Parts: sequence; C-alpha cells; structure tokens
Amino acid sequence: MHYGCIIFHPLKIAIFEGLYVLFRELLPRPGQRTEEKPIDDIDVFEFSTHCWAYLIAASENESEVDENYAPIKLTSEEGLRFCEPVNVPGTPVVFERAHVLQKIRDGERIPNCSEEDLQESSLRRDIALEKILLSLPPSFKTYFFWISHADIPGKKSVAI
Repeated sequence: MHYGCIIFHPLKIAIFEGLYVLFRELLPRPGQRTEEKPIDDIDVFEFSTHCWAYLIAASENESEVDENYAPIKLTSEEGLRFCEPVNVPGTPVVFERAHVLQKIRDGERIPNCSEEDLQESSLRRDIALEKILLSLPPSFKTYFFWISHADIPGKKSVAI
C-alpha cells in the first residue's frame, strides 16, 4: 500500500525530534569521557552521516528480524473518522464517545460489557489513537502500527 511522499508539518516535527534524540544518543556529548571529539547540541545534524553509517552497519550485523504491524482503523462503526475515541471496559474495540453516550442514554448494551461497566465515568480516552489521528490527514482510514517484540507473547525483544 503506497500513501505517497506527503509529510505533514506535525509529522515532520516528530521525525526531526526523533532523529535528534537518536543522533544525540549515538554521538559523544561535551563533558563525556571518551577519546572521540565531543559534539555540541547545535552540531548534532552536522554529524548525521556518521550516525546513519553506524545504524546501517549495526542493522547489517543483526539477524533477520520480522517486523510486525497491526492495522488500526481510524474510523468508527458508522464509517466516520474518530473525533473522541474511547475504550469501553471489557471490549477490545475503540468507540466514538458520542456513540457510546447515546447507547448509555438509550439503555442499549455493548457486547462483552456489563451494565455496571457501561457508565460514562468508566470510559477511557484512547490517547494513543488520538495522537495518531492528530498526526495524519483526514484521508487516512487505516494506520499500520508497529508492534514491538516485547508486546508479542513468546517473542524475545531485540536490543538495538
């Protein structure tokens, strides 16, 4: 599935911040005991080629590791993009808050959720999904979320 090369401003900021943190960890810091020349914070991206070379060399040395992604729907049952995604106790499904509140008012039930669990106070915001929604344009209906090896039962996590 190809989404093109469009990167929106919030995503650009997240990418640059992530790369800065990664490169800062790889490069020697001022005041750090090392034989290498310390790199000031302002010069981190000047030495990015060294960081990329290190990361590529490290990835070639690793054994083949499977990447696992889970598709996450960014739309509610009605097919509309989530505005306020919430988790309901006892269910693995994400719901739109307004939809669940309407079900509570109408006295309807949600499968796998008991009546005492289906209260307005028991709804929990899905903050992870909210962050994904804020970083992607409205045209995206599905997002493929990377699953860490630590999150998969029976798999050992691989340290990089």
